[in-house]
Amino acid sequence: MAYHRLTQIEVLSDFRLHLHFSNGENGIFDARKHLVFDGVFEPLNRPEFFAQAQIEPLCKTLTWPGELDLCPDCVYHWATGTPFPDYVWEYERKQEKPNFKERKLCSN
Repeated sequence: MAYHRLTQIEVLSDFRLHLHFSNGENGIFDARKHLVFDGVFEPLNRPEFFAQAQIEPLCKTLTWPGELDLCPDCVYHWATGTPFPDYVWEYERKQEKPNFKERKLCSN
């Protein structure tokens, strides 16, 4: 399993981030497309909070104040558009409540 470390974040408009990864790839992460802004993710629905996105210094993952973070592999695949590995979908099929808002990626 690859672990995709962030190297740079650029905050864009409309809850989007331009992300750069350690393997040289980059892409746009559109949070509105992939997240549901409720529960622990509710603060991300405020533009001023969302704009505080940063790289966690130790693990190089996407994080916000209050230890709010996202799975680095998911962020990588969402931002770059590369297909998720099969093991992700096997895990998702076993869950009663899928973690992803958009299920279109299942066909990848």
